[in-house]
Amino acid sequence: MFAPETQRDRENQEDKDPRAGAIMAAAIAVHRHFGPGLLESAYEESLCRELDLGGIDFRQFNVPLRTKGIPRCVL
Repeated sequence: MFAPETQRDRENQEDKDPRAGAIMAAAIAVHRHFGPGLLESAYEESLCRELDLGGIDFRQFNVPLRTKGIPRCVL
């Protein structure tokens, strides 16, 4: 079982990267708008839009993985 996150834990995380709070806010806004149950790609597109609107620079790249010997690229 996971320990509940405290306000202090959240503040410590935000101290590490000043963008953390804005990124979390964007992710929560997307989740509140759509709720659970959509494909990851729908959330991804919406989160990218929220980050753009918030002026948060980001980039995506492919990560090469192997699953049981089969090469795959994951965005």
